[in-house]
Amino acid sequence: MVVSIEDVVAIVVSSAMVERAKYTARLKARNLANTWQTRDVVRKYTDLYPGDLAALAVEKLLVDHKLQVVNYDVYRVESHVDPNFERPGKWDLWVCRRFYVEVKSSLEKRFDITNLESVVNERRIMCYPRREVQIHVQVYYVLDDPSLCSRIEDDEFSSYEESDFLLDRLRPAYLMAWARREDLLGASPTELTGITTMERSRSYRDFHICDGEPIRSLAAFLSTCC
Repeated sequence: MVVSIEDVVAIVVSSAMVERAKYTARLKARNLANTWQTRDVVRKYTDLYPGDLAALAVEKLLVDHKLQVVNYDVYRVESHVDPNFERPGKWDLWVCRRFYVEVKSSLEKRFDITNLESVVNERRIMCYPRREVQIHVQVYYVLDDPSLCSRIEDDEFSSYEESDFLLDRLRPAYLMAWARREDLLGASPTELTGITTMERSRSYRDFHICDGEPIRSLAAFLSTCC
C-alpha cells in the first residue's frame, strides 16, 4: 500500500513524555560507547533524546488503541536486567508479548512542515541491513525552520540545558509509516549520508516511506494478531 501525506499521524508531545525522554537519555548517555565519532556526554544525550521521544510517541499511539505495550526502558529497570542503563536496548517496544517493534527517528533538515509530502516521498524507513526486527516504525521531526534540526545534530553544547533549548522544539512527532521485516528484507541496501558534519555514510535498506504501510493500520494489524 502506498502511504500519502494524509496517512501521516502527528502525535502531540506532552510535558510528561519530554521529561521521561530526557531522563532516560541522560542515563544512557553516561554509558554510550563512541563508535564512529568521539562525543562527550552532552552530545550523546542530544543524539539519544529524539529516539527516546519517538518511542514514547509510538507507545502512546498503541496504548490509545488499548494494546498492551512494554517499553524496554521501563522493562530494564522493573525487571532488574539493566537498571543503570549500562547496555544498549535490545528492542524499543514489545506489543502483546508477541511483536518486537523498532522505532527510528530522523530530524528533517531540508523540508519544513509545508513539505510533508516531500518527506513521505523522498525519505526512507531507516533500517540497517541485518538489524531487521518484526516491525519497524519511522518517526520524523519536521519543524517550521529545518535549520534547527541541523543545529541539533551539528552544534556543540556545553550543558544539558543548552541542548534542551533546541530539543524542546521537537514537537509534534510525525509518525510516518511502518513496515514488516519481510518487506524490508526485499529492499536492497543503499549507502546514505546526511547533510550535517556529524554524519557519515551508512548502509540502510532502500525502502521509502511511501512504500510502507499507513501508520493508522498498525494498531489494527497488531490487534488482529494479538
